[in-house]
Amino acid sequence: MNGNDYWSWAITKEMKNVRIAFDIKEDRKDIPPTHKFLTVKMIFDVRMDFTHKSETCQRGHLTDGPASMVYSSVVSRDSVRIVLTIAALNGLDIFCADVGNVCLNVKPREKYFIQCGPEFGSDEGKFAIMV
Repeated sequence: MNGNDYWSWAITKEMKNVRIAFDIKEDRKDIPPTHKFLTVKMIFDVRMDFTHKSETCQRGHLTDGPASMVYSSVVSRDSVRIVLTIAALNGLDIFCADVGNVCLNVKPREKYFIQCGPEFGSDEGKFAIMV
């Protein structure tokens, strides 16, 4: 080990942000029969400024896809350069924002639950409904 705790801080920060999306249950019997089991995983990344980031992601390849495909697009570097050039040529101000975590404003149609892993701390081994 290298002696730093960057990843544990990244996991702690991520869990603090996403914890509100889970309703913790003591036993699997407390999960309604309408809910399907879903597995999640942690994705780790080191950003350009050397900050460490972890993200909780569902393993979507194990679930049925929606009837209409929904995806989150990512802009290309060239698109950003074109927009910045147009803004500079037209004297426009440029504003920037970063979305840390996306929170749902409506209840999801899909009903899933997970089994809590070690990142949930004292709730490890319990079950959580995704709300």
